Amino acid sequence: METIQEVTKLIKPHNWLTSIDLSDAFLHIPVHSASRRFLRFHWNHQTYQFTTTPFGLSLVPWLFTKITKPILEWAREQNIRLSAYLDDWILIADSQFEAQQQTNRVVRKLQSLGWIINSKKSTLISTQTLEHLGYSLDANTMTAQLLGKKIRDIRRSIKQILKNPIQSARTIYSLTMRI
Repeated sequence: METIQEVTKLIKPHNWLTSIDLSDAFLHIPVHSASRRFLRFHWNHQTYQFTTTPFGLSLVPWLFTKITKPILEWAREQNIRLSAYLDDWILIADSQFEAQQQTNRVVRKLQSLGWIINSKKSTLISTQTLEHLGYSLDANTMTAQLLGKKIRDIRRSIKQILKNPIQSARTIYSLTMRI
């Protein structure tokens, strides 16, 4: 998984950006039939079993990253600057035309592999300012600003830590990775 710090290193002045959001990405990964019994739950006198990877299973982000790695490698072999953080992808190009062409190629490739693009959350028309991973990226001014929602989430987490200063290393790490 690539972080916002890595994404900002890929952006050069006056680049063009697009974003691709994969719809229900984790639900596209099937679970082997022998392992499905570990993903059962009972509700309302009924037993249910996941046939695809559910949200909340700790190994799914790792697995998802492994599964999508060949797509990213394909894009980079095509000289497409593409970065992915789970289901949130960003494409960076030198010109508006190049960004549009490359975005269309990546979208076609993803769809040919069975992925569904969430067009409402994606920005498929190239732009020089784009929201990605809770930041507003501006290729003209070369800035990345935290969005209001992300600031509120970070403030809320800090307040919780201040109320109870004894926290697990995981909680502190989680907060620092969001800053």
